Amino acid sequence: MSPPPYIEDVRQRATGNASQDDFVWLFFGHSETGKAAGRSFRERHVELTADRNPEDIMDPRLAGRDWLEPHSDGFADLTAITVPTLIGNGTIGVMLPTISSFHLQQHIPDAQPIIYPDASHASQFQHPELFLKHAWIFLGG
Repeated sequence: MSPPPYIEDVRQRATGNASQDDFVWLFFGHSETGKAAGRSFRERHVELTADRNPEDIMDPRLAGRDWLEPHSDGFADLTAITVPTLIGNGTIGVMLPTISSFHLQQHIPDAQPIIYPDASHASQFQHPELFLKHAWIFLGG
């Protein structure tokens, strides 16, 4: 399995001291609309976590950075998931390549992928209204 196309950029940007531009590049779409959504989310998140260092926002996502490296059969354990699973991702999958969402769907029983336009790993935050509609439908609402 070849490494994802953005792997070197991700290695450089996914650090505990990621700048706002790095954060937006990793998690949101790369168009001006996507970047604006990312900056807006980051500003709201910083406001909600005013007692935390805003640069620490990436730290939980860096635990176990082995997600940066391809594994031989990383999907084998997924068949053990026994609950319906909604898989959300964006068309610009820099941290988790978009195609991986389809691989997940193929290995998780009763999984449904939804791919959002001009979005990346934080597609649910870039398209919150649409994501909520999809989640509602998925949950049987």
